[in-house]
Amino acid sequence: MDKETLNWRCWHWLAWLGVATLAGGMVVSAIAGAWWGVLGLLSFLVLSLTLLLLVRRLPHLVHFLVVLAIFLNGYGWVYNWFDVVVLYDELVHAYTTGALALAAALWLWRDGDYPSRYGQFAATTAGLGLGFGILWEIAEMAFLDLRLIDTISDLIMDAVGAAVAGLSGAWVVHCRPQQ
Repeated sequence: MDKETLNWRCWHWLAWLGVATLAGGMVVSAIAGAWWGVLGLLSFLVLSLTLLLLVRRLPHLVHFLVVLAIFLNGYGWVYNWFDVVVLYDELVHAYTTGALALAAALWLWRDGDYPSRYGQFAATTAGLGLGFGILWEIAEMAFLDLRLIDTISDLIMDAVGAAVAGLSGAWVVHCRPQQ
């Protein structure tokens, strides 16, 4: 993948399509009288809009990856896919952790440091992902009645997502257009 592909306009439009789908889900939930669904999707919609409107330093591909993570979590929460769809919880944990870690690392890292520090960037990205995963699990344990096995499997998947994000993050930095 080259620099142009990271900022391909299609990624930007797909991210906006994800936002529109969240808004459409709110309408469907409102028609069905599922007001908790409306509020849940609204919170995820606000997260998506904040990312797309305020965070300009990220490549369009990363915008899309994060909006997709928000979409998967929003619909998973509202429609209970985490409990109904086999392995949904585990796969979404790995994917979301990786997408958020990559976005945070790209947003935090100084542009001038990229060329010779791919390993350090990969480690930073993986560390951010592990931190996000641990914080998410603390929040889940505080607010949800979960079994220990769920927490352990989520943390394992968070580690997998963080590792993949670290490795792919170094690659993205190598291909990233200079700002």
